[in-house]
Amino acid sequence: MGALLLPLLLILLLLVIDYGRGLAVRIRWQGIAEAVALVGAAELDQRPDALERALVAMRTQARLEEDVAGDSVPLDQWEWSDRDGRPTRDARDANGVRVAVTTAPVASFAARLVDLVQRTPDARDGAFALRPTALAVNDTLVCHAAPLALCTAPDTAEALSDPSAVGRQLLLTASGGLRGLCSPGDACSPDRIIARLAQPNGNFCANTRGTIQPLPADSLTAALGARFGGPQVWAQSGAHPRVTRYPRDLGRQGNDGLGNGYWDREYYWRISRGQSVPGGLAGATRYQTYLYEWGQSFAMRGRETLYPPPPVLDPGMDLIAPRPLQRPFLPLPDTLAGPTTPASRVLTIGLADCGTGAAVALRRWLRLFVTEAPERDGLRAEIIGRAVAGEPAVYAQGRLLR
Repeated sequence: MGALLLPLLLILLLLVIDYGRGLAVRIRWQGIAEAVALVGAAELDQRPDALERALVAMRTQARLEEDVAGDSVPLDQWEWSDRDGRPTRDARDANGVRVAVTTAPVASFAARLVDLVQRTPDARDGAFALRPTALAVNDTLVCHAAPLALCTAPDTAEALSDPSAVGRQLLLTASGGLRGLCSPGDACSPDRIIARLAQPNGNFCANTRGTIQPLPADSLTAALGARFGGPQVWAQSGAHPRVTRYPRDLGRQGNDGLGNGYWDREYYWRISRGQSVPGGLAGATRYQTYLYEWGQSFAMRGRETLYPPPPVLDPGMDLIAPRPLQRPFLPLPDTLAGPTTPASRVLTIGLADCGTGAAVALRRWLRLFVTEAPERDGLRAEIIGRAVAGEPAVYAQGRLLR
């Protein structure tokens, strides 16, 4: 019995060892496929060059994996997909990538047994070739944003992406497409959106896709009132929150609620300060004036503003370093003291391709400076950064789907 069972036990032992070694090789190569897919998916942010950047990142990652594995990592197949993993050839819908890599032949005792019984395409000369695959999708996050989205037509989004849009005042209304924004899978309710909007630190992180909700004008006003005035709750009597009112644009261009960017800063400074506008604020935007009043240093080049200023300024940038004013804000009509921090009045909202459903695709982000308290006709804000992809804090990351 021992003589009969010993060869069988030996074969079983070799198969167990062989399976364990093969499993380790498969896990290692599966990790390689996943790493290549993840770096590729992280680049699929819907910008025009996303596919080219993704392919470069994937090939670079494959070379890095070669150094670790000590073996060739052939990136022999990839396929662009949408967010649900369905194949697509349209770069605008490419939110994911399916990657397949083929290993070098792996010597195997089991393959030799298969060769003795029946030769198969996958078992040649006692070796198997593994072909792990991985599918990853883009989960790019934009943080320090407000839970707001603006549904815009493509031509409007292009206009807001032009550098000439900086400094112009925009009227945001519910009828004009202003909506509350939730991340995918989040419990999207107006109350939750309002609670997040009231926080001045802007801890909300939005995905490139999300869900939108209409917001009542009173709720939006209440949230921004709490944001500007600290813990105070918006007074039901209709009193303005603690926010200084800045003059509106002197003219409008078109019917899209976008102003021309010209405002009477001389009048504002004379009424609030009793003097002429300082030389450093000649032609300044409302946002630049606001930072100056708070005594905050910033860099400016025309209407372009960098706050906080970088250590090394770009050519043509001027550093403005004002001294804090003893009385930052005088009690103008319908105005109380300023907000708790300068950042309270800065909002970053997504420009959404809303379509017909509640789900939206966010392709660009627009930075705004709220110029006055919101009213029933909407929210007026000055554009302080043209709409671009990836503003202001982007965390590009991929997520394995399969």
